[in-house]
Amino acid sequence: MSEIPDDYLSLPINPGIGAGGIKLGDTAGSVVSRIGQPLFIRPGRELNGELEFHHYNGLVLAIKKTKVTEIVARQGYLGATPEGLSVGATWSELRQIYPHISFHERQMLWYVPEIDGLSVTIARPPRAEEHPMTVYENLDNQWVDEIYEVIDPEHAFVFSIEIHDAHYN
Repeated sequence: MSEIPDDYLSLPINPGIGAGGIKLGDTAGSVVSRIGQPLFIRPGRELNGELEFHHYNGLVLAIKKTKVTEIVARQGYLGATPEGLSVGATWSELRQIYPHISFHERQMLWYVPEIDGLSVTIARPPRAEEHPMTVYENLDNQWVDEIYEVIDPEHAFVFSIEIHDAHYN
């Protein structure tokens, strides 16, 4: 098991390119040589076993056929996008940085129409009466995924920032 050295955790997040010193298209072997073994690996949902998720502190890497296809910055990642968005930002801060943030129903993600290769996951604490369909376990906390709309903007925050090769225009 390994943790990403602190210098990787503070590197910039570059939409469509990479984060943590890792670029889309890097091989799993080159990632391991740079930052060490993942804390754990989970298989993807593809039946042929070609997709894996390599979990590090602050980062999750989607690896398909030995290549990085998506980079997800999560709690513990300190870097930011060129415009200043970082993990943990409030919904209000996100809207100030990216006023055109929208929900893409076909791809089921929050995105900024003018920025390819960037999406975000918005979460919030669950309400007592809720039985959420999507809950993330993160240390001792559980969060509800805000899909389609943010119903609790006061408590919503950027749970993760995803870097990939998606194009929105």
